[in-house]
Amino acid sequence: MRSLMLRRRRALASILSICLTGLITASSQAQSAASRPPRLAEPVPPVSPISAGVAVLIVDPPSGANAMDSDALLQRRINTHAATIASEQHLRKVIAQAEGETRKTQWFKESDNPLERAEWLRDHLHVSVLSGTSLIQVSLPDLRDPAERKAIVQAICQAYLESQRSQRNNELLDRTMTLNNVRIKAEASLKILRADMREKTVRLNIDGGAVGGVGNRLGVKDMELSRIVQEHVDAQLQLGKAQGAYKVLAESIQQGQFPPQVDETMNRIDPFLLQERSQIQQVEIERDLLAEQNGADSAKLKAVTQRAEKMRAIYEKRFEETRTKARIAILEQAQQEAKAAEAKQHALAMRVDNLKQDLGELSNSLVQYEQLKREEQGLVEQLRLIKQQLGDIMAMQSSSSAVEIRWHLYPEITPVR
Repeated sequence: MRSLMLRRRRALASILSICLTGLITASSQAQSAASRPPRLAEPVPPVSPISAGVAVLIVDPPSGANAMDSDALLQRRINTHAATIASEQHLRKVIAQAEGETRKTQWFKESDNPLERAEWLRDHLHVSVLSGTSLIQVSLPDLRDPAERKAIVQAICQAYLESQRSQRNNELLDRTMTLNNVRIKAEASLKILRADMREKTVRLNIDGGAVGGVGNRLGVKDMELSRIVQEHVDAQLQLGKAQGAYKVLAESIQQGQFPPQVDETMNRIDPFLLQERSQIQQVEIERDLLAEQNGADSAKLKAVTQRAEKMRAIYEKRFEETRTKARIAILEQAQQEAKAAEAKQHALAMRVDNLKQDLGELSNSLVQYEQLKREEQGLVEQLRLIKQQLGDIMAMQSSSSAVEIRWHLYPEITPVR
């Protein structure tokens, strides 16, 4: 009996030593894990295998944006496509195709109500986005017949791809029509403008303006007037831009909008605002961790929560004040630039007028000719850009990348398991 008790005590001692060893090992592992720096990014979880009976579409990433914006935009576009494919509106369009493969199936003939069939598809069609990929999986597991399941799933996907392609082509055609109309008007205006320039060139050459290298030699005042006229035209353009920018900025601020440069101005006014926001985020993260570890009734959690709320209130007040100052500063800067441009244009206009008194009507003709020359350059540049855009549209129409979503895997006939 005594030996039995000894064996039990030894067994209990062995179990306790094993448990203590495990606890010490786990604690040391946790401490070493906590001491290690956090990884920047966790690996993407593995994706489940794709069955042969499902259809898979792929969404191409957008172009012309940075990496983070492209990924966020791509995820929104993928979710939008998935939601639209599963929508009852799209399924009704598929059912409504008189010559579609869906209407040839026994599943469709089981009901005399197409709307009921669309509702059935809405409730049984599975459309899911494969995590970590650009793939959309479409399946119909509740349909027993594998051939009909393949036909219906493929018809749903094909109808959506055709609708996207048709929509994209219509957008490109509308844009082409608009650009062609603008091109025709610009070419007509350029033709009239060049005829007027030829007429004025002849008159200026006769009067001694020497436009185009023909006529008398230019005097000192003639060259000075030409230079001042060029500066005056540039000043008029700058004045128009400055006044237009000020007007747009003032209207946007009156409507409660914020100009694009408001963040940069806010950082210049209050450079510590970003640091304060980062501190608030750290306190809020600490609050969330306390809530997970200690529960909602923890006294420390309540104290951290109060501190976070006070910091947030102070930050929001300071943020609004800084943003108001930034809007005022931006508006004042735009107003000052408009006034400076107006003063410069006025000074150049007075100099041109003084020279006009010496040169008479020749100066007026030179001003008009320079303005026409600038208009000609603007129309030529506009036509160049229009032709470039038309060429890009033609390339997009002939390219498969015109539509961002396309087939990736076609469904196959597989028996129900």
